Amino acid sequence: MEFRLSGGQSPLLISGLPFPLSFTVCARVRGPLAPESLPGALDRLRRRHPLIAVRIAPVKNGPGACFTTEDVPSIPLRFLERTSDEDWVREVEREISLPFDYRTGPLLRCIVLRDAEVSDLIVVFDHLPVDGRAAVFALRDLMALLADPDWRPEPLVPPMMLELIPPAMRARILETAARFSGTPQAAAPGQLEDSPAGPMRALPIEWNEAETAALVAACRARRLTVQSALCAAFAIPFAEREPDAPVRFLECPVDLRSRLAPPPREAVGNYISLAVIRLECTPGRGPWEAARQAGRALASLTDEQLFTDPLVMMAVAEHPISRPPVDVRYDLSISNVGRVDIPETYGPYRIESIYGPTMGVFLAGHRILAVATFGGRMRATFTSRDPDAGGIVFRARDIIARLSKPQERTAA
Repeated sequence: MEFRLSGGQSPLLISGLPFPLSFTVCARVRGPLAPESLPGALDRLRRRHPLIAVRIAPVKNGPGACFTTEDVPSIPLRFLERTSDEDWVREVEREISLPFDYRTGPLLRCIVLRDAEVSDLIVVFDHLPVDGRAAVFALRDLMALLADPDWRPEPLVPPMMLELIPPAMRARILETAARFSGTPQAAAPGQLEDSPAGPMRALPIEWNEAETAALVAACRARRLTVQSALCAAFAIPFAEREPDAPVRFLECPVDLRSRLAPPPREAVGNYISLAVIRLECTPGRGPWEAARQAGRALASLTDEQLFTDPLVMMAVAEHPISRPPVDVRYDLSISNVGRVDIPETYGPYRIESIYGPTMGVFLAGHRILAVATFGGRMRATFTSRDPDAGGIVFRARDIIARLSKPQERTAA
């Protein structure tokens, strides 16, 4: 099976990306996952979602490159002893630093930390073919395959994004992409090395059920999304650190599935765009005002803005795109998959928590907040090289607690 790569993607893959695109979804599972059950389940998972088990190759009958499922080895699988509830964090930090080999594939690997009662299941994806929401679908299907060794689901082949974009918008994307024709810009020497800012760390964050419910209720009372509140809570600490720069910028990945026709639904592919919004965080301005501004900015995003984002153009363009692969012009990227609406129980297994999609950062100023809500609890990882990452997280949690208080819900 072949998946044709766009002209915007092929040169990046052939020349080699200067940084890994690995990201993880981590599930804590009640019940030790048996080593003998995982290989078969992973083999059936790759048949269900073929884009996770591919490699890059020349197109057989024509120019260009493609992802192919032919001659791709088994999905790598490691089992480790689980000694504490924090072991998974260090393993995630390691995994998001390791690139996949596009020449051989597959573009998925799996790590299991086990003790007598609990397993931490870490599934590592490559972000080029798979987005965060698709990773959740893959996690759900892997759990279902583990619970039922006899289940042989039909393959769910992901359609190419180009096939799902309305023709008028497709023409607009190609017109915009034509202005950025050229060789992709490489990373500067030393740009991706460890800097004085420190090594990459992933800080886990968790809100209990009462805290999560209070935040959701507060946002609903104001007809705002939780994403809007998160934007405000995490932008304000940056403004407080730099009072002379109250205007802050946040990147928000946007799921395009509802804007495509027909929607790809649960196919495991990559259907996102990236939007950068600005927030005024002047001292004395309340967090709800910043949240309203974030809400307005997110709600006003147009199809043209989202579909002419460089990430989408690279997936659609017929030629190389001369846009830098690393371009961090914002304080924080907030990747929020929202409520993870998948079952908690799969035969003898029960998912207790989900963290992710957690992605690596390779520049001093690059930071990613990965948020997922599962089982009534919002959880996140804050990945950065910022030595004050803990201070940012502590202050943001304080602001979220303030937003969630009943008296704050009636304030102006």
